[in-house]
Amino acid sequence: MPEPPKPRAREPFKTRRCVVPATGFTKPKGDKTAHLATRKDRQPIALAGLLDHWVSIDKVERKETVVATAPRHSRYSSMNGCPCVLELEDIEAWLRASPDEAAALMRPVKDVLRERPLGKAINNVKNNGPELLAP
Repeated sequence: MPEPPKPRAREPFKTRRCVVPATGFTKPKGDKTAHLATRKDRQPIALAGLLDHWVSIDKVERKETVVATAPRHSRYSSMNGCPCVLELEDIEAWLRASPDEAAALMRPVKDVLRERPLGKAINNVKNNGPELLAP
């Protein structure tokens, strides 16, 4: 049984679920080397997301953010915060289902992802460009 969302995410989880399309995502492994996760079939990845409203303490800044959710105990997660990858056939249910039904979709995906290591340059915020994702 999936765990309930953390308190800050409870309201967005009930009423403001979304899907974040991506071609891949990075995550560190145990040795802190970043790895790029992509779909084996080269299709876009559908990440389960929540639309959240953020207001600064002084009430000056207001932003809407999309937060990729993280399933507990994902086989693709060596850390907390690994995004929840939806099966493509579950996208409609994620958007429209009840919170309990949506929570059941937050499970490890079948064997559709592949990972490959990236260079150390990706770990520095000063570096930017497509060469960071090169094999």
